[in-house]
Amino acid sequence: MPFKNMKYTGNIGEQIISNFFDESFSNILCFPNPKTKNNAQVSDILLWLNRFIFLVEVKTFVSSTYQINDWARDRINEGVEQLEKNYYRILSNQEIFLNNKYYHTKLDCEGLSEIYGLIILVHDEDCTLKPSNICKNIYETKLPIHVFSWNKLQSITQEIDTIPDFKYYLQDRLKFVKYSDIPLDKELDAIGLYKMGLNNFPETAVSFENSTYWDTYLSSMAIERKNRELDNEDSKWLDSFESLFIESRKLFHAIPLGLHFTWVFAVISRRERAKMGKKFDNVQKYFLEGRQSRYFSFCVPATGHWIVFYFSKNEDKEQSTILRKMVDQKLIQLIKDDKTPSP
Repeated sequence: MPFKNMKYTGNIGEQIISNFFDESFSNILCFPNPKTKNNAQVSDILLWLNRFIFLVEVKTFVSSTYQINDWARDRINEGVEQLEKNYYRILSNQEIFLNNKYYHTKLDCEGLSEIYGLIILVHDEDCTLKPSNICKNIYETKLPIHVFSWNKLQSITQEIDTIPDFKYYLQDRLKFVKYSDIPLDKELDAIGLYKMGLNNFPETAVSFENSTYWDTYLSSMAIERKNRELDNEDSKWLDSFESLFIESRKLFHAIPLGLHFTWVFAVISRRERAKMGKKFDNVQKYFLEGRQSRYFSFCVPATGHWIVFYFSKNEDKEQSTILRKMVDQKLIQLIKDDKTPSP
């Protein structure tokens, strides 16, 4: 959504970024203003996907007395300090309470294996700073930290629109910025460069001065992007499943059961969803041909979970018997695979 020549006031920036994560990634897994038992705020937004989280600090440009680069310099340093402080709160296993319109729960600090810090600057005019010129060791901290300008970040979902794909980009981006930092106004060019490299950054430093990598990417790979978008239409089946469990609030290992189920689907990347989604297109065809049932299963690469799908016109009792048999067979296979020595 465009915000040209807009003057931001109050907490509108936090609301803009909260809406962005809700609409672009997941409103189920995003929790605004998580707090400790002592009511200390841990971040402006926390996005939780099973074993990893994003801590998001939002900084909003509200004063006309600041030059944009001077303002950004102060806010980046402030954001790094806040993220590091709250990172250690998590490492020390403090109680952190999460609330959104679906779930009220506590963060499983001990169960986390990855934590990412994001500083998002909400402003209109371009900011040309490189974060490493402001905070020299920003990319060497124990907590991986990335800084984005909102007026560039909002376009990211043209290419990256699932949580795992965003995480993969951040992982590759962190390796790159350590030797070739990205100016805040050149994030789209960085994404264009990354996509032209087939989801890889160059292994040598790149100058972004007067760069046009984003425009070059859009023109040079227009056909590939169109074919990918058509292929991704099949993935919408998987997107819809995340919202099936929002009423499942019974606790399992102190976490709402619905969150556990949502994580299984949310951890699947866009290309993996597209591949899986093709299976759903022929379900209706099976029934039009007079068949009584259709079933298949997928292994989720990121976690090793198996998802079993069963569509049937049979009576409820028969459906239950067949489904139970399918699940038992999959469990037997999992046990067997677990005991099979690796080649």
